Amino acid sequence: MRFIAKFFSIASCVLTLWFLLSAGAGTAQPTGAYSRAPKKKNREMNASPNAWQLHLAGTWGFQADPQDRGAAEAWFSKPLAETISLPGSMAGNGKGDPVSIHTSWTGDIIDKSWFTAPKYARYRQEGNVKVPFWLQPERYYKGAAWYQKSVEIPASWAGRLIELVLERPHWETQVWVDGQPAGKQNRLGTPHVYDLTRMLPPGKHLLSIRVDNRVKEVDPGPNSHSISDHTQSNWNGIVGVLALHARPAVALTEVQLFPDVAKKQVLAKIHLQNQAGVARACQLTLNAQVLNGKSTERLKHVVQEIVVSGVQTVEVVYPMGDNPLLWEEFAPNVYSRLGTLKSVSGTDQK
Repeated sequence: MRFIAKFFSIASCVLTLWFLLSAGAGTAQPTGAYSRAPKKKNREMNASPNAWQLHLAGTWGFQADPQDRGAAEAWFSKPLAETISLPGSMAGNGKGDPVSIHTSWTGDIIDKSWFTAPKYARYRQEGNVKVPFWLQPERYYKGAAWYQKSVEIPASWAGRLIELVLERPHWETQVWVDGQPAGKQNRLGTPHVYDLTRMLPPGKHLLSIRVDNRVKEVDPGPNSHSISDHTQSNWNGIVGVLALHARPAVALTEVQLFPDVAKKQVLAKIHLQNQAGVARACQLTLNAQVLNGKSTERLKHVVQEIVVSGVQTVEVVYPMGDNPLLWEEFAPNVYSRLGTLKSVSGTDQK
């Protein structure tokens, strides 16, 4: 995982960065940094070259839910009416409603003359709608939509921690497995990762995902270009990595970094999970190296022997050497950091 560590000096109002986690907290990475699906379009999940990953790219069941009926009518337990290609968006698959004068956009329209002025009349006609406010998609949709796929878990995955990774959904997601709820997540900046270990024993299962791209509790404002239609940013779908990952029974679930520039070190808070049922002796290794920057200093590996039982957090101080590289605008120094946990259950990295 790549990162630049951040440090803010409040007294001097000078921003200094050291590490920045580029993949976001909670990103699943079994036996090495998680890999993307091959670039070949619609690569089906069972073609993954990694025995501990099932890439879910390909054809999914699909149904838009503009009236929010799906949850009450248990769409998560029945086949959906249409199909769609993922990773992708509804607009990219030709789904949604034709743009009209009644389209409910995300963003404030200050100049209302397009709706009333005679000179724009021909651009308000059905089949010839052209809006001047922002980039206009061919079709538009704002609301809930359902995505569904059958998956088969290999027998070799028994006893391992299984995670569903949705790298870039837009944006609230709810997940069901075989008709049972698995949780809800709503964030824009990091992947949505679901622990489905207890819900996915070996065999066939039905995975249903409800995606809602309406502004809810995550509200940066109607005109924020991260979500508004000024730049076609309010779309419904899932892009990026879309996969199931099987990780060892003893695994790294999260790594949090707290840099201390004055002491030239980073405090790593490492969250661990053991679902093997018995305590396991493990070897934890942390190492970092410069990815973008000039340094002749070789950073040392920090190795710690630990015993993991249940869910716990371990704190490790990682020294950044005598002359750590700081980040600034004209010298964007970047480090990579890797945590490795070895036990009889296997090797996990994050």
